[in-house]
Amino acid sequence: MFASSLSRSAAGRSAGRAFRFASPLASGPLAPGPLAPGPLAVLPPGLALPEPVAAIPAAPTAPHRLFSLTASAAFSAQSALDPVAPPPSPARRPSSNVKSLFSACADIMAKKKSTVQERFARVQRQSKAQWTHIVSQANSSPELEKVAGAGAHLRFVNAITPDLMDACYNVIMTNMAPIYDKSNYKWTPASKRQEMRMDGSHYILVLSPHAALEGTTRPADAPEPPRVGDDYLVGLLAFCEERADYYPHTSDLECFLPPVNMLFCIELQVTPAFQGRGLGSFLLDFLTTRAATAGVTPPPADMPEKLAKSYFAAPDKPRSVRLLVQMANTPAMHFYRSKGFQLLNRSADDPVAEILDSSEPAEDIGLPLEKLFEHYMLDAFGYCPSTVSSLEFIKVVTPNRAT
Repeated sequence: MFASSLSRSAAGRSAGRAFRFASPLASGPLAPGPLAPGPLAVLPPGLALPEPVAAIPAAPTAPHRLFSLTASAAFSAQSALDPVAPPPSPARRPSSNVKSLFSACADIMAKKKSTVQERFARVQRQSKAQWTHIVSQANSSPELEKVAGAGAHLRFVNAITPDLMDACYNVIMTNMAPIYDKSNYKWTPASKRQEMRMDGSHYILVLSPHAALEGTTRPADAPEPPRVGDDYLVGLLAFCEERADYYPHTSDLECFLPPVNMLFCIELQVTPAFQGRGLGSFLLDFLTTRAATAGVTPPPADMPEKLAKSYFAAPDKPRSVRLLVQMANTPAMHFYRSKGFQLLNRSADDPVAEILDSSEPAEDIGLPLEKLFEHYMLDAFGYCPSTVSSLEFIKVVTPNRAT
């Protein structure tokens, strides 16, 4: 079969070379020239008319259909092998009406962006005052001294400053560098530092006068915590208030979305010298408690009523705390599950986030946690789990107006 196909293809190419400058002769009278029916010598190499057709005399007004179809097929074969591009059509300039429409849309988006930036700055000021007060109250908690030692205290940072960057970076990478290296997460020191400076990020630092405490799971070769002033930075909590309507770098369409009352936990880190004493649980409980009470900034007074009364902005509606866990960080997955978080089955940076949209808790599926996503990827969708670096967990909290 393959041999016959190749032979037909070769014959078509030979015929096409001879008919390259001829009309297809699909219909109408024959023009005088080498393609008019007549002696077989004028036919292209490899083509021959059947004997009855060869005896038909030339007739300018009555072309033989078989010959016309043969010529047309040969011409079509050559056109497919050696197409001649049509001349480019002249570029059309947009009309003045279209230009005006685009200009008007751009103006609307620019004004909306400016409004978003103003609101974002105002919300940041409100949030800073609120969280500073909340953290000052938490400093009097006896639980803090229990997990971080006598003299430990919390410090709220509205935006990370250059003098704190190195210390926070060292705490994060001491724990996460081995995890990142084992996962599909692509990072560099520069990209990680840029992520830490993300607009809207808040930091709660745990400072202690002690470099280490008794009763921890500290490895023998664990590094000493970095210094911040006279204290040691032994833990940190980085989070942001997800409010799509207020972020200055959000997409144009998201500028028109209502605000979303949700706390997103970016980092929860405890230095090895303080792990195993409950400091991580203290910080996570602190975050979820504030999300249930006054932890989410209320909408500003000048916000449109329609947005202020939306589902997520309503004070009596459930709120959520979300976070991402690296696929390679199985102990962290078990930790968050023990704190009431459920797997959302999707990741912010994976290519199949659209199809992993179920909020079904992981425990209801009957698979070990580390095998859950592999089950979804391979059995249900045929994707390789190595293309995904993290999973998203969520905890929905019931609002509590108590402060």
